Amino acid sequence: MENKQYSYQLPKTWYHKWIKALKSGNYEQMDSLLYHDEYGAYCALGLAYHVCGNVDKKLLHDSGEITKDILKVHNQNNDKRYYYIPTELLSPSCLADEIVEMNDGGWSFSDIAEWIEDEVLPYEDKK
Repeated sequence: MENKQYSYQLPKTWYHKWIKALKSGNYEQMDSLLYHDEYGAYCALGLAYHVCGNVDKKLLHDSGEITKDILKVHNQNNDKRYYYIPTELLSPSCLADEIVEMNDGGWSFSDIAEWIEDEVLPYEDKK
């Protein structure tokens, strides 16, 4: 039996919460932005940030990406909310770029969830 080769890795808690949210049918999908308040819609990556990382919609609103620098500045300037986002999902990263390309290319949340299950290996979160 051959071992499956995965293209990417993601912390297990993020992996499972994100797939569950993508498959739930509870979220409106959009492209080009992480989240848009007027429509109440997310792109697949914005949904991961909000559902898994508990990132406030205000930080996601009208934004196309979250980089390490944006996250660092937010966390330094905000003593009330500290966000953790795995580096695998911060722009620029190959995984984040692929998810954005699929989402903006018309893939449904459900199709993206299936791709994640096929291509992303969940690993134990660091304590």
